[in-house]
Amino acid sequence: MAAINMISELKPYRTNWKIKAKILRLWKQESPYGATLELILADSMENKIGATIKKQFWLEFQNVLSEGDKKLIRNFSVSQTVGAYKSTDHTYKILFFQKTSVEECDQLPDTLTGWRFANCNDITNGTLGIEYLVDVIGHIANTTDLQTFENMRKKPRNLHYAETVNDYVKNHNSTNIILVAQFCRTSQWTEVWSVTNAFNCTKVFLDSTHREVVEFRASLPQDGLALAIIEPRQLSSCSCATEDFFMENPPKPLGEIRESQELLNKTLPLLTLL
Repeated sequence: MAAINMISELKPYRTNWKIKAKILRLWKQESPYGATLELILADSMENKIGATIKKQFWLEFQNVLSEGDKKLIRNFSVSQTVGAYKSTDHTYKILFFQKTSVEECDQLPDTLTGWRFANCNDITNGTLGIEYLVDVIGHIANTTDLQTFENMRKKPRNLHYAETVNDYVKNHNSTNIILVAQFCRTSQWTEVWSVTNAFNCTKVFLDSTHREVVEFRASLPQDGLALAIIEPRQLSSCSCATEDFFMENPPKPLGEIRESQELLNKTLPLLTLL
């Protein structure tokens, strides 16, 4: 029996690969080159890779693939990843074809998330660039009212992500709502770097019970500050700090923070949800 391959081993020029992976994300994508079914997979080492199923193979796979499933996937090709925004930092991506087989696999942990949080400073100073999608974790410090902008050349954008966060904030009177945004893109506007959803690819978690969120919540100041709804500045935005910010700045009483100037130079990325 052929050995199980790890995602980090995958490369072109052979098709007899075999991996055990969890489907972290699954969505349909339209492009000038045709419609595809896109996946992001993670193995037991939490390494990730994108996968593509062309429309002519949809019927063979769409009924056996669901987000969150753990699968044994065999016989697929591997090709170079291209595009302005790559879903993972893997050099290659998986391509399903007619001989690809998919079976159930329960030998992966239920806690597998694939989260790999970006460093706050790397976002705000542009070090990360825009090549790959990133994950961020943060405490929602404030939000704006929802705004809808119609581009005359395009259809109005889907506000699914913004509405999800907006409804949750309004229905949960909590001072510590923790948001994880997975597979976000970084962008720069008027010399300010921020993160935003990558349309159908991004996945949002609110007050998750995963270990990383529990640990992050425990690092927050316990001053009971209320969440502020502020005047609109961008389309449903919220200030979002990544975990390294709180590691560098241990929790302090509110009064001490007001008297201190040391946090004024810390820039937090703005998360915009469309």
